[in-house]
Amino acid sequence: NTGKIEVETEQPSNSSGREFIVEYHIRVPASWDIDLNHVNGGISVDSIAGTVDIDHTNGNIRLNETTGGLFVDLTNGQIEGKTGISGPGVCRLSIVNGQMVLSIPKSTDAAFSAAVTNGRVSVRELVLTNLTSRLNSVSGTLGAGQGELTLRAVNGNIDVVGY
Repeated sequence: NTGKIEVETEQPSNSSGREFIVEYHIRVPASWDIDLNHVNGGISVDSIAGTVDIDHTNGNIRLNETTGGLFVDLTNGQIEGKTGISGPGVCRLSIVNGQMVLSIPKSTDAAFSAAVTNGRVSVRELVLTNLTSRLNSVSGTLGAGQGELTLRAVNGNIDVVGY
C-alpha cells in the first residue's frame, strides 16, 4: 500500500561460530523504478526500463539492459554492464575504488563525460563530436547530446565501448 517494497537483513549479534550468507533474488516489473541501498556483496540489475538508483559500499555491480535513468554510487568494487539511456535520459555512475567497464549503444544521444583522478579512461567504438581527450578524461557529444552520460572514478580505470 505504500508503493514500495523494503527488504532488510539483520545479522545476529552472536553467530556462535557459524557463518551466515543471505542472498536475495527480487523480480519486479521492468517499468518499476528501483532505489537500492546495499553494504556488502554483489548486486545485479537486469532488464529494467525504470529509473535505477544504487548506493553501494563494498562489492561489484552488474548492470544488464538498463534503459531508464541510471544513478550509481559505489565505494569499493567494480561497475560492469551493458546499458543504454533513451531520449533525454540521464546516466551518472561514480566509483571511489575500482574499475568501470561499460557497453553502451552506438546510437546513444547524450553529452558524454568520463574522468578519473588516478587511472585512465578508454573509449572505443563510439563517435564523439566536440571531443576533448586526455589520459584521465574524455568528453564530447554522442548524437545530438540530448541526454547525459557522466562517469567518474577516483582510483581505477573507466572503459567504455559502443555496441
